[in-house]
Amino acid sequence: MPRLWIAVDAHGGDFIPQNPIEGSILALRELSGMDFGITLVGDERVIEQQLAGRFRGSDRIRVLHSTQVVRMDDDPMAALRSKKGSSIHVGIAAVRDRQVDGFFSAGNTGAVTYIARHLLRCVDNVVQPPIAATFPTLAGPKVVLDVGASVNCKPIHLVQFGLMGAVYAQHVLGIEHPRIGLMSNGEEDTKGSWAIVGDKETLGANGIFRLLNGNGIYFHGNVQGNDAFDGPADVIVCDGFVGNVLLKAAEGEFNAIKGAVGNVIRSGGWSQKIFATVSGILLGPTITAMKHLFAYEKYGGLPLLGVNGVIIIGHGKSTPVAIMNAIGNAVRSAEHRIDSHIKDCLQKHAGILNTPPPPAG
Repeated sequence: MPRLWIAVDAHGGDFIPQNPIEGSILALRELSGMDFGITLVGDERVIEQQLAGRFRGSDRIRVLHSTQVVRMDDDPMAALRSKKGSSIHVGIAAVRDRQVDGFFSAGNTGAVTYIARHLLRCVDNVVQPPIAATFPTLAGPKVVLDVGASVNCKPIHLVQFGLMGAVYAQHVLGIEHPRIGLMSNGEEDTKGSWAIVGDKETLGANGIFRLLNGNGIYFHGNVQGNDAFDGPADVIVCDGFVGNVLLKAAEGEFNAIKGAVGNVIRSGGWSQKIFATVSGILLGPTITAMKHLFAYEKYGGLPLLGVNGVIIIGHGKSTPVAIMNAIGNAVRSAEHRIDSHIKDCLQKHAGILNTPPPPAG
């Protein structure tokens, strides 16, 4: 029997149940070296039909029946109250009851977040669980958080986001000494929102990070939008509004560049098209490598950090490859007991986090 079990929401996403099931089978076949099994959560009859003649009978895949589906437009609070038989609720309850070691869904992000917070509860001392996005860059992966629903953050929120992001970057992504940066409108410590700089009575996140710097915490300082992805920070901290805008802008920019290159080639003269064809042949391997480097599918899903358990949230349009990689992310997070490391980190620095000193002067 597998050492770890990851529950996969078979009814979460835009292409169900095909993509979650295909991604699960792909993960079992391709993620060699990982000792895990898949628990598909959903309508047992539908899942059995999809599995017929394929992976059924293997001791690495099983089905957990659910009777309801949370739609993408369902209100998260209503989903918690009235859809306790949903694949999201049943899957997260399985994490709580230790039937599985992690849960992945490409379904309603708000519902996954809300139900996870209700059923799993927050790790001790966590005020607001953030959603973290991992961006592939030439310098290696960058973690941005929060990209969820947090707004009007206080300094303690941003500091906890940074610490949780650093724990994730170190233990799951393998960055030995992750450097934390605060997303701001200037590099100077005096630039930024109230949550970053504080006031005469309240120490801002920048000041708190300065106190925490060293002793396992590596604070770079403020970072601006133009150096978010090629600057020195490995973990970029912001509120959910800024993080979500950054996430969508990065996705849109990459698609725009691809479209612009195609338009130039299509609208050019015969000489330009010949040059483009020859260049494509010569640079084909490089272009393919860059596509793999920057593909969102590489990391597959976004971890909800700060709850007691492993929760990975995928894009509604997640492909089987993206789901496979999200499952791999869940396995690594469960192997490293990411929630326990977050708890230890926050407890270690509780003295400063719980009662930060007043600003100097």
